[in-house]
This record gives sequence, structure tokens and C-alpha cells, in this order.
Amino acid sequence: MAESQVILRLDPKILKELDRRIAVRGYGTRSEWLRDQVRRFLEVEARRDMAKRLQEVDVRPMSEGEIVAMVKGWRRRGKGS
Repeated sequence: MAESQVILRLDPKILKELDRRIAVRGYGTRSEWLRDQVRRFLEVEARRDMAKRLQEVDVRPMSEGEIVAMVKGWRRRGKGS
């Protein structure tokens, strides 16, 4: 996969503090840290998207009889496979 370059401008004081904290966390480079942060951000956003989709799902309660019938149907289909 080809990589793209991103240029970020920061105040020298902020950059110095960032470098200090990155080193404390064990990252070897700013790029390594930034890639990790981007991955985490995208994972969080993907979870939020999924949570939104799940909220839209209409779930209705099933009676015990419906559950038993569903399981029996699964078992019948499983024996024929």
C-alpha cells in the first residue's frame, strides 16, 4: 500500500511537549504515534456508526413458544445438511 505524506505545523512549545509525551508512551517517532492515533480514532468512529445502525434496528420480544419453534426449525434444517 502506498503511503501519503501529511504536513502538520505546530508551535515549537507544543511540539516539544508532544515529543516528550510521545517518548514517555514508548513511541519511536511522531509518525508512529500519529498512525496509532488515527487508527484509534477510526475504530471509535466505526463503533459509533455501528451503534447508530443498531439503534435503528426494530427488535420485538419473542415468546417462549416462538423461540422453541425457531430452535426446532434450526435442528430440522441441521439434520438435512
